[in-house]
Amino acid sequence: MATILFVLMLLSITHFVIESVIVPSARIELRYKLHAIRDNFRKLKFDNDVLINDATFQKLDYAFSKSIRMVPQINLKMLYNLIISRQLIESNDNDYFINLPVEVKTLMLKNLEYVFKAFLVNSLGWIIYLMPIIVIYLILRSITKWSIGLKNYLQQIIL
Repeated sequence: MATILFVLMLLSITHFVIESVIVPSARIELRYKLHAIRDNFRKLKFDNDVLINDATFQKLDYAFSKSIRMVPQINLKMLYNLIISRQLIESNDNDYFINLPVEVKTLMLKNLEYVFKAFLVNSLGWIIYLMPIIVIYLILRSITKWSIGLKNYLQQIIL
């Protein structure tokens, strides 16, 4: 009983440290990187006004700004939407994304990459709870492989 209590206290302390120290600083770093991407996008528009039309600029600027605001709330459903967005950007079927310059597409893909990293950072607190399950699974898998190998070895010896 004391061991279970000790393990639970250790998990809670680890979770506290992750959620109160590591995750906020990682979120701030990701927000700074997303701000840099948005600033590069705005600089691209202001340096070459003809490159991106105003309606597209407004939509993409809103999308970049929203990704900055949503860093703390990115979850699994948003990750699914992120995958769909990435497929749209990389495919040549969508007329909206075909007409975008390569620089803008690169910035959009970099933005999606950082949003995915924000999902990983937001999920960091769950890792400590999943680690024991993963370790038990890996141990059972190695024991199963070892026992199957031993079974085959003993069958070869007997036959």
